Formats: sequence, C-alpha cells, structure tokens
Amino acid sequence: MIFKPADIFFGLYLLGIFLLLGLLSLVVSGAIINPTQTPKTFVFLYGGVTIGILFTLYYVCRKNDGQFYITSIDIIAGLLIVSILVNRYFLQEMAGFSFRFYELIGLVLLYIIIRQTESKYIPWLFLAVTVGGLLQAVYGNLQLYGYFSSLHRDFNITGGFFNPGPYAGYLASVFPVALGLWLYRARLLHGEARDGLEIKPFFFGSYSLWVYTGIVAGATILLVLPAAQSRSGLLAVAAGSAYLLYRRYGGVEWLSLQLNTPLKKLVSVSLAVVILAGTFAGFYLIKQDSADGRMLIWKATALLIQEQPVTGHGFDRFQAGYMNAQAAYFMNHPGDPAAPLAADNRYAFNEFLQFAAEQGVIGLALLFLVGILIIRTKGQSNSIWLIISKAGILATVVFGLFSYPAQILPIKLNLVLFLAVIASFGNPIRIRAISIPEKVKPWLKGSLLVVVLAGAIAGTLHLNELRNASKTWKLGLDLYNSGNIEQSILAYERVEPVFNRKGDFLMNYGKALSIAGDHEKAIQVLNKAENHLNNTIIQTALGDSYKALERFDKAEQAYLLAGHMLPDRFYPKYLLATLYEETGRWDKAVSLAMELVSKEPKVESTAVREIKHEMALLLERAGERGVAD
Repeated sequence: MIFKPADIFFGLYLLGIFLLLGLLSLVVSGAIINPTQTPKTFVFLYGGVTIGILFTLYYVCRKNDGQFYITSIDIIAGLLIVSILVNRYFLQEMAGFSFRFYELIGLVLLYIIIRQTESKYIPWLFLAVTVGGLLQAVYGNLQLYGYFSSLHRDFNITGGFFNPGPYAGYLASVFPVALGLWLYRARLLHGEARDGLEIKPFFFGSYSLWVYTGIVAGATILLVLPAAQSRSGLLAVAAGSAYLLYRRYGGVEWLSLQLNTPLKKLVSVSLAVVILAGTFAGFYLIKQDSADGRMLIWKATALLIQEQPVTGHGFDRFQAGYMNAQAAYFMNHPGDPAAPLAADNRYAFNEFLQFAAEQGVIGLALLFLVGILIIRTKGQSNSIWLIISKAGILATVVFGLFSYPAQILPIKLNLVLFLAVIASFGNPIRIRAISIPEKVKPWLKGSLLVVVLAGAIAGTLHLNELRNASKTWKLGLDLYNSGNIEQSILAYERVEPVFNRKGDFLMNYGKALSIAGDHEKAIQVLNKAENHLNNTIIQTALGDSYKALERFDKAEQAYLLAGHMLPDRFYPKYLLATLYEETGRWDKAVSLAMELVSKEPKVESTAVREIKHEMALLLERAGERGVAD
C-alpha cells in the first residue's frame, strides 16, 4: 500500500497530539523556573508549533471539497476568546507577562486542529488521555510506596505536579474516560459504537485496547486518589461517575416505579438529604481549616470582583489585586477568626469566581452560555464519546468549584479535547468556501505554507528566547537562595528585558536588590512588581528599602499593608515595631511588642521564638526609658 503525503502528515500530527495528551503531565525539569509547570508549557508550545506545521502540510496536500462547518459552541467559544483578547489589550491599563496566555493561544489552535481532525480518529485521542492518566496513577503509587520522591517536601504524593491538589484534579478529569470505556465495553468490544466515530478493529477485537486500558487506568486511579486527600478531586470523580452511570443505566424511570407512594418518596428524599448533608459535613471536618480558608478567599474575591464588575481586572491578573482585597477585608473585619488561615495567595479556589474577577460579567456570561450549549448538545443518543466528554467536563467543573484546574495545563488539554468532541456533535452551520480557480489554488496553498513556516520559525525563536531566559531566572533564584546575592542580581539583569512585566520575576529581582542595598532601584522594581503581583514579600521588601532611605512614612505604609494582608503573621508587625522604635514612636512600638509577646503562634518555629525574644528586649528598653505600657 502506497501512502500519500497527506496521509503521512496527518498521521504525524495525530501522533503529536496523542503524545501531548498522554505524556505532557509527566514533564518535569529542575533546570527551569517553576520546574513542575513551566517545562510543560514549553513542551506543549514546541509540540504545538510542530503539530501546526504538520497539519498545514496535510491541509495543503489533501483534496479539499471547499466546505467546512462550525457549530454554535465554536461561535460562542470564539467570541469568548475575542472578549478575553479585547479585555487584555484594549480595556485594561496594562497587560502583564503570562505563560498562561501563551498556553491559551496554543490551546485555541489545538482546538481548531482537533475540530478539523477526521472523526474516526478521535477515539485515539481518548486513548491518549487514558494512557496519560494511567501513567500518572502508576507514578503516584510508586511515590506513595517510596520508589520515587514527591515533588513537594510537605506531601508524600504529587505525581508529576507541584502538590496533590492539581494531581488529583488531573486524575479526576481522566477517570470519567476510563470508567466510560468500561461501562460501554460491550458496545465497544462488539463493534456496536455506531456514532460517527468508528475505527477498524484493533488488538483482539474492536476497541479492545481502549477497554482494557480503561479498566487498568480506572482501577489504578482509584488506588491512588484517596492518598492525595483531595476532597474536590473525590467530589469530581463522584460527579463524573454519577453522570456516566445515569446515562448508561438510566434511573429516573426505575425510581419512579419504585417510589410509587408518597411515604416512599418522603422517606427516600429524607434519606438522600441526610446522606448528602453527612457527606459534605464529613468532607468539611476532614480538613476544616482548609474549608474555612477557602471561604475567606471567596469573601476577599467578592471584594475584588466589586472593583471591576463589568470587565474584570484582565486575563491572569487575579494575583495583581487579590492580596489588596484580602487586606481590605481584614481591615473591615479585624476580628475574623479565619485570620490565622490567611496566606499569600494567587488563586480564588473557584474558577468561576476567578473568571469573574478577571473577565467580569461579560466574560462570565459567555462562559455560562458555552456551558448551556454543552448541556443542550445531544448528538446521537448512543454516542459514547459525547457522553464521556460531558462526564469529563462535569468532573472538571466540580473540581473547579474548589480548586484551580484552569491553571493546570494537562487538565486544560483534556478539556479542549472534550469540548471539541462535544462541539462536533452540534448542529452544523455549513459554510461553502469561495470558488477559487484551479490554477490559483496551488499558489494560495503555497502562500499559506510559507506564512505558517515563517510564523513557526519566528515562534520557535521566541520560545527559545523565553526558555533560555527562564533558565537564567532559575539560576538567579538559586544563587539568591545560596546567599550569592550579587551574582543573582547579574543573572536577573540579563533577563529583565524579557520578564519586565512578570510579577514573580520582579519580586525576586527587587528583593535581591533590597538585600544588596541598592534601595532606589529596588523600590523602582518592586513598585513595578505591584502592578502585576502583590503580596507580603513585596511589601516587606519595599518597607525595608524605604526604611533604609529614611523614608519612614512610606516604610510604615508598606509594613502596615503587609500586616493587613496577613494579620496573624509575626514578621510584618515585628518589622513595624522595630521601625517605630527607631523613629522614637515608643507608644506604638510597645503596643505591637506586647501583642507579639503574648500572641500564640499557629505554628511554633525558630523565627517566631526569635521575634518574641526581640520584642521582649524592646519592652525592656522601653521600660528603661520609662515608657508606659
């Protein structure tokens, strides 16, 4: 059999998508900044460039019928992306550097490519998702039993992620695929999946590899998921599984036959309410502090949303304003019992709240409209792949009510596949291309290929620059942590032109400048960092530099803001107390010192003991001066 060039290019780019979906979550590198996240971004983007070239070659080589079609999901999702772009570049005062934005562009292009992929090959992508989940589940089990170390010092199990939360979320997005393959195994094994996404029999029979991989992956995920101790992950799995079971076996008709008297209905509803209430109470009590901490974050996020309710603060700019909102919350609620749970935070732990904070009601309305269209898309009643895709999206949405899946690239890859498959079952809006003379088509296809290749070369060069800069940033951070501040600053200076709108980088750079004594430049860099990220690290460093330059009012403002952000922490108040002592404001210094000496820390540490000791000495010095308590 002779393969045509179009067949070869199609197979290669399909293989590329398969590998990204299946293996990307395992990518980790310690030589680059954020080693469990940023390397995945670069692998995805490099892979995306390659897949884009191969797809273009396939498109140029194949015989096109001059027709394509879109669905309502395509249109509304496209409008949502346009609104994000308009908001970022035209409605906001400044757009920060964002790896997530690069991911967004790549995910949009991947969605388009999947939508253009022949439907009979889509099951291979579901197999890739299942394989990816299986590999991650095996990796987590090996971490659990000590064969591999986790990627976070505080947790025994993280998979290929930076903590158990995203790991559980990824497994939760894969589990509905594995379970769906098992639930519909009879139809798959006997070739009864006549829903427009057929493939030829493979392995022992039709879809045998899919079914057996799903069984092993699902069982392995169930073994490791409880060890991650993620309540949101367990709820997500339960939601996706319940939907699959309902679609597979029904339930409404059976329930109506069984509950045929008012008494039975009353007892059943009462039991359901008790079981649900007990379940949620149990989840709450398992990690009560974590649940209360999320409630605190949601309250502060509500304040952030109120600042820009229509347009939001812009894409990936939640972290720029959240800690200010948290400080405002504690200023208005000084006795809130959740204060000990507060931390420097950059996620809303509810994707809808975070989306509202970043995109406002306009973006949120478009997002909900996409959700409505997903629910309304019926396709063919026996479509296994549509049912599995809806279950996968439901599981991810439930997880997103309590966590941050939109920050995790492998989860977003799964979502793109699910959404593209659901969109393919919508009512098509066929669009016939403009009639082009046959003599002109080769020139147009050649021009398209040249444009794509030029864009790919430019994109690859830009990615190389970003990757090298990320390595240098990581080098600078390592030098800083080892105490080599001057060399750290030199590393930061080399990549400042690349990351001069990246809040984390500016925070690292500004802090190093402050430690090194270059206070004027430190203030300049840290003030710029505030526009893209704000937290107690930035504010205390600002306070230190202002204090060194004897700009005491500015130093006081920075320390006060840091103290309001995290009112239960010792360090900001310690810095403020020492400032008051050095500037002769003994009454304020004594008041803060007495508060810190008598305060019981949430977690005992050497740093807290040293602060208490210093404050006790301050009180002694105040007593020697005759300052009243």
